Amino acid sequence: MTAAKSQRAAPSDAKDIAPASAGAAKLRMRPAFATKKQPPSADDLLTALEPADSKRLESTRSFLQRHKGVTEDVFFYGPQAGWGLRYLVEGAPLCALLVCGQKPFAVVALPAESRGRVDWAEVSAATQAAKQEAEIKADPSSGAAWIDLLLNAKGQSDLRLLVKARLTYRS
Repeated sequence: MTAAKSQRAAPSDAKDIAPASAGAAKLRMRPAFATKKQPPSADDLLTALEPADSKRLESTRSFLQRHKGVTEDVFFYGPQAGWGLRYLVEGAPLCALLVCGQKPFAVVALPAESRGRVDWAEVSAATQAAKQEAEIKADPSSGAAWIDLLLNAKGQSDLRLLVKARLTYRS
């Protein structure tokens, strides 16, 4: 699920939080809703998951929606990533939640300033590796990096830390 570099060129572009290659390429999972003709509802995304994963995704949605200025919509990221829930903060990309291979997956948009506010010792080794890969592929004009996370228990905790860091710095 590699997003084209041109999709990430402008940070204000709605496609700029499409999945990067770190976790997605390793997982090589088929998106739950890959056809553009059939936009799912947020509830449809939840029902595509196992009950425990559905509960985790719903908890993550609630966490994101509690923050002032954060909006949610259903967005099509292309046939490789399919439909997902896109979160914007005051119109700027925050993160996306996707369902691939019956697993919840997140992509967090972090500007360089936000990455500096994260205590990277607190996040999992998988998130640290995803950060390193994302920094290599960061948008040279804005310095924004897109960090891929599998939303297991540790991934959900890491997502919360990254989102809090992103929300303290609003570009």
